[in-house]
Amino acid sequence: MEIIQKLETLLQLKKETEVVEFKLAANKFETEDIGRYFSALSNEANLKGEEQGWLVFGVEDKTHQVVGSNYKASRASLDDLKKQIADQMTNRITFDEIYEVEVDGKRVILFEIPAAPMGMPIAYKGHYYGRDGDSLVALNIREIEQIRAQRAENCFELQVAKGNLREEEVLLLLDYEKLFELLQRDVPSTQSGILERLEAMLFIQDKDGRYDITNMGALLLARNIEDFDRLQSRRMVVRKYEGTNNRVCMFEQFGSAGYAVEFKDMVRLVESLTKGAETIEIVRESKSIYPTVTIREFLANALVHQDFDISGMQIAVEIYTNRLVFTNPGASLNAVNRLIDLPARSRNEKLAQAMFALHLCERRGTGVDRAVAGIEEMQLPAYEAEAGDFYTRITVFPRKSFDAMTKEEKIQACYQHVCLMYEDRERCSNQSIRNRFGLDKSKVYVASRVIADAIDAGLIKTSVPEGMSKKYASYIPYYG
Repeated sequence: MEIIQKLETLLQLKKETEVVEFKLAANKFETEDIGRYFSALSNEANLKGEEQGWLVFGVEDKTHQVVGSNYKASRASLDDLKKQIADQMTNRITFDEIYEVEVDGKRVILFEIPAAPMGMPIAYKGHYYGRDGDSLVALNIREIEQIRAQRAENCFELQVAKGNLREEEVLLLLDYEKLFELLQRDVPSTQSGILERLEAMLFIQDKDGRYDITNMGALLLARNIEDFDRLQSRRMVVRKYEGTNNRVCMFEQFGSAGYAVEFKDMVRLVESLTKGAETIEIVRESKSIYPTVTIREFLANALVHQDFDISGMQIAVEIYTNRLVFTNPGASLNAVNRLIDLPARSRNEKLAQAMFALHLCERRGTGVDRAVAGIEEMQLPAYEAEAGDFYTRITVFPRKSFDAMTKEEKIQACYQHVCLMYEDRERCSNQSIRNRFGLDKSKVYVASRVIADAIDAGLIKTSVPEGMSKKYASYIPYYG
């Protein structure tokens, strides 16, 4: 597995570096110290041009000998640590991932720490940390300014959407109430407190007592997007068509406010336009034929990964009788058949980080995982991903019986299921494939046929644990 190979590479280092720290952490390790190391490794990764830094528990720091760690022995406690760190970190940045691996029966924990975003040094509880060789130190002023100076003029998110504004004008243009609602915090009692938060999140810039609203601030928090002339073409649009083509449009609605302001309303709108037949329980109820989580995550992905250099093309959600389509300007930065497993690469890192801080999207890749899990729970066909030179398109389909699916649809659903199980570190078997398609125990051969077809297509392969018989075979993606 890739993480094992990464650990082996780290262990081969002659000594700790500015972006790699080893700790014994046999049983305990102070969360405060983890926060400080997070800030330091994140800032140093930025300064060294690395994508991430690594904090590794269960390894002796001088000899790099693996000794094992019992720190936070449950997965739930490690996942809870992500939130604890985010609550005290700049812009709620947190670990990309926390990995647990075994080396000769000894548990090693690898904390993958993202590099500080361009122009944004990372502080823990308001203090910036860095490294002097392998020592933890305060990040010096020169290095802080070096990171802040990365706010290049060509960074779309930080360009000025509307400038030279008074405090009162900023608060009239930006929906700061929605900001604090999404942050799950009380609105500050003073105007200066509100402006400080807006500036800290790069939504505004203080220019000697006057303020500029950045493109990111307007895109996320505009009360009315028409107040920002340059951004009107960046609105979301939802359309519903009469049939399976776009010749007759029955409904069209453009977004009128910032993404953060109306994101949930847009998700609800798509749900309401894709409702199926009523179900009668205690009350009559009709629900969307698509999973809410799938709508939410694919819409968030489209917003985060759009290419702002492409004009004349909007974020579009299009509803046909036989599919739901999400389109954004910009080719996918990852291969479209690797969206489930590869860490997300965003061309708009600050926008991605801000939407993560506002609980509107996932930081690294898990958004697509969640979307696929929703698809599988409702036993829908596999989603389709298409990337052109100037766009990325994701298509989701309504439920279809197994017998009605084409061979290719079954192969793709099998492949996506195997990818999801592999990422969840769970064993994919004939039974899990049957569960995916809603097949009963008598359909073992049918599931085997789908698996064989996916293997023949070169999308999955058989994995047999060393020393075990083929009876215990499971299936992993071709890249595993």
